[in-house]
Amino acid sequence: MSEHMERLQKMDAFWDYAGFKPWQGHGMEGVYRRVTFVKDGFLGKVAEFFSDDYILWSHRGVQDEERILKQWKAETDVMKHRFLLLSAESAQSPRTRSIWLGLGGFVEVLRYRAGSPVPAKFRDLAFLVDKGLEYAAKEGGVPEGTERGGEVAL
Repeated sequence: MSEHMERLQKMDAFWDYAGFKPWQGHGMEGVYRRVTFVKDGFLGKVAEFFSDDYILWSHRGVQDEERILKQWKAETDVMKHRFLLLSAESAQSPRTRSIWLGLGGFVEVLRYRAGSPVPAKFRDLAFLVDKGLEYAAKEGGVPEGTERGGEVAL
């Protein structure tokens, strides 16, 4: 595991601040979050669905990329599973697979090298990785006194 990956792995406070929790499974390791989307209408909530995001620093590269695309299972109300695989080389675009012709959601996988250009679909996750490395380089992680939501406690 590279020095960058080790830094990211040890930044629990940063990942918690960004809404992620530690995750491991299928021989891979990283962080995970579930984002909730709510569709409102005139009479109230019409629908609620989720997107699961994974940032993985421990994986077997292309082998795990293929495995995720072929074997990842649909989950109730989860419309998208995004995997950002931190790697020594970046892919030009994410690989996508629909589950049950899209009725079970979608799986998207992108190999990403920190600092590389990234497609818009993964820009938010890549931004967090790049900022995490920036904070780690400053030896600070999340600054002391910072509360969830970005406000500084006085």
